Amino acid sequence: MGIPEMQGVEIESTQVLDSLPDGITIQDRDFTVIYQNHAMRAAFGNQLGRHCYVAYERRDAKCEGCGVIKAFQSGQPTLVLRTAFDAKGGTSYWENACFPIRDATGNVIAAAEVCRNVTDR
Repeated sequence: MGIPEMQGVEIESTQVLDSLPDGITIQDRDFTVIYQNHAMRAAFGNQLGRHCYVAYERRDAKCEGCGVIKAFQSGQPTLVLRTAFDAKGGTSYWENACFPIRDATGNVIAAAEVCRNVTDR
């Protein structure tokens, strides 16, 4: 779905998401990464099809205190601070705003995370 055309310029939603400086990732109910914007791919590499806990935190199981789990359970947005391992093997610290994504009937079918690297703080 594109953004409404303005002054003869058509902008696709993915163009907007890819231009953002913060990482955006979407996980389905099985915690499989189904979308990453450019910033997320630059930080972590292409992780599509992998479980988020493996891709971003190198874990074997879902993370304690996971914002995506909280969004799935409560159906509400949540903010969490996480440790992650970037594509270069370094440790980084992230502030993740997690949001449930609902289908047309209101069921939570996925969750989006807007991820800001706060390592320098």
